[in-house]
Amino acid sequence: MKDKIASFKIAYQTTSTVTESKNKRIKSYALFTLLTFAAFLITIHACKKENTSPPPATLTLDKGTYKQLEIALVNAESITLNSATYLGNVGSTQIILVRAENKLAFMVPEIAEGTYTLVADIEGKTYNLSFTLQQLPAVTDAQLVVNTVLLPALMNNAQLDSLGAFVQQLNADSNWVQNKAILKNNYDNFNSKYNALSDADKLQFAKIIKANEAVFSQLVNLSSLLDTANLSFKTNAEYDPETELNRATNTVLTSKLRLLLLIPITAVTVDVCLSVPTFPTCAVAAASVAVLGVKLYHHNTVVKAMLDKAFKPFQAMLEGAQERSLIPFKKNQLYGLAVSLNIRTLYNSDMGSNDPAVQGIVTQLNESATAWSDALALLPVPFNDHAAHITNKTSYRSKNFVYSGNNFMVLNVSNPLVSVVSQNLAAGELQVKFTTTANSDQPFSFDLKYAKNSNLITNTIAGYVQVESGCGSITSVTDI
Repeated sequence: MKDKIASFKIAYQTTSTVTESKNKRIKSYALFTLLTFAAFLITIHACKKENTSPPPATLTLDKGTYKQLEIALVNAESITLNSATYLGNVGSTQIILVRAENKLAFMVPEIAEGTYTLVADIEGKTYNLSFTLQQLPAVTDAQLVVNTVLLPALMNNAQLDSLGAFVQQLNADSNWVQNKAILKNNYDNFNSKYNALSDADKLQFAKIIKANEAVFSQLVNLSSLLDTANLSFKTNAEYDPETELNRATNTVLTSKLRLLLLIPITAVTVDVCLSVPTFPTCAVAAASVAVLGVKLYHHNTVVKAMLDKAFKPFQAMLEGAQERSLIPFKKNQLYGLAVSLNIRTLYNSDMGSNDPAVQGIVTQLNESATAWSDALALLPVPFNDHAAHITNKTSYRSKNFVYSGNNFMVLNVSNPLVSVVSQNLAAGELQVKFTTTANSDQPFSFDLKYAKNSNLITNTIAGYVQVESGCGSITSVTDI
């Protein structure tokens, strides 16, 4: 792996020579891990083992139609890919399949359109995969393709400065100056590669970029995920912690999927540059590396932004309860409870959480960390940073905000002489009335419970019922 990256680094930094390395190949990385469990039914007298036959080994193309020079992905299910590369044929043209994750990828040859079969020997078995090959639309203006397809997926100096301003606001990277230099160097190296091409080579380069336009076009609005990651939130009833946590999870997922698209693309372009070292192929590899670097750093920043604004509730509060040891409630008086939530960011103690919402974002963080490691291995110079994850966080930030009475209830009154006459939700407020059968003031406690989906939080509140009956309008706890 190190030999291959070192070889590409030489190719990346020169325009006249490319050193081919076949000692080690790009390491794989797991996009999906298939865990197979053997279940046993144990009784006192016998043990019966269920059928644990593995699923059949299959090889499938990610779609049925490709353009010339497009990079195709091949899904390998229940196949252990032991080699870094495999040989195959499309018609009479030999192609190289490069392992990336648990997938294979290859560049569709520039041959006549029609129906073809990919024939490949993978781990001792021959697979035949049919697909339709379409002719790539004519490319006559290489610079137009670069300007409209490739450059929007990169970041120039102004865009890097904008990203840097966000990173500094987030306080997410103490090594931003060094990492910015790495991103800028990748961009400059691509430019030097491209500018050194002849007009004919630029057209060939543009054709490869055009054939894979769909991948690059998904990266056009890289900044949008950050621009919408407002670091503040509404501290009122409109804010819902679980909704925001799920939104953070989906944002990380969307960003991660875009990153995962680039890893096999970059792996193939680097391998083609090393295997068939021409100026256009190595310029494409340089472009892919530059785009991958931008997306990798951008994705890690997205994760940091989401972890900065994703909160989970951890304490239900009753306004006024903190200022007094016992809260007085007049008998049969209707009270509007001013409830609030204490919420906090996630940190390493949440790794074992049973909360599905927390488990969801942890899954995305784990997969993002794997992608970070394997994408970083494809870059000539790695970033001076680590994959953003809650495992790196040893503390949390907390906030309190007044919440509507939705999802709150009063339970478990401790004194048998005290009872809840009524509790209901009116105008977004939890309204409750206590009474007692005793002739004297009665101390008691009750549980203020917040329950929504998997979030179940209880706080015990101490109070007493005054036998003097209340009357008149609704009273707020904070007013008594």
